[in-house]
Amino acid sequence: MDLVLAGLGPLSFFAGRQKSSVCSILNRCRGEVGARHVAHVYLQRAPGQEETYISVTYPGRWLLNYAIRNYFSVDPVIRDDERPTSIRILNHVEESGWAVRAMLADAQSFGIGRSFVEIQVMPHSEYRGTVMFAFDIEPTAITKYIERKRELLLEAALQLHVDTLKARGLMPDTLELPELNCDETRCVSMLADGRTYAEIGEAMSWSEQAVIATLNDLCERLGCANPLNLVARCISQGWLRDFDDGFTPPPLSPLSTRVFPAKPH
Repeated sequence: MDLVLAGLGPLSFFAGRQKSSVCSILNRCRGEVGARHVAHVYLQRAPGQEETYISVTYPGRWLLNYAIRNYFSVDPVIRDDERPTSIRILNHVEESGWAVRAMLADAQSFGIGRSFVEIQVMPHSEYRGTVMFAFDIEPTAITKYIERKRELLLEAALQLHVDTLKARGLMPDTLELPELNCDETRCVSMLADGRTYAEIGEAMSWSEQAVIATLNDLCERLGCANPLNLVARCISQGWLRDFDDGFTPPPLSPLSTRVFPAKPH
């Protein structure tokens, strides 16, 4: 495992290697979105082995507590599990188990943040990773914040992910950031999911002809022979992402530190 801790240097029990450029990337992103802390995780898969790369802005005292309580085994940012949407509010009970809620309550008590937002980046590529923002925003207000800042958060998370992997030498410098705007990305993402032109148009409040024109324009702009070739290129570059047809997160329930297990799990 490799850990970069922004501003405080590596921790020996994580076998960390200091990367000053990554620290700068983390702190820049934190300032752009107004988060108290940010964490980036990338799980590199290779035949017969996996390596987890973690970059965070958390203080060392929280990471020590994190290690003692073995939160690594339950942290949804680390677990890299499947999820239905790109953005997930971890405070929501229905989207996290009791052990995750315990970890978040502990993080609140350490001053890490009040609301925790997890974003999956490049989910359709071999470079899939996760970014988590910790905000000093009350959980009751975080939903409205995401509705207003959704695109900012998605773009900031993607930029952080790409810059971090390139700084660590885990992604080729030739890999490009998306050349598609939000509507174009959504259009191609739905096409990749098997939706028809008519279904895409209905979801986006476009005519079927507008969908076809958009895809033809993208094919010409990106030098793709047809929409199938366009989808293949977007997938290979990791440009596609999951979109919600409607952002309706589950209701909130209060966190409680009383759900800690008797022994570290």
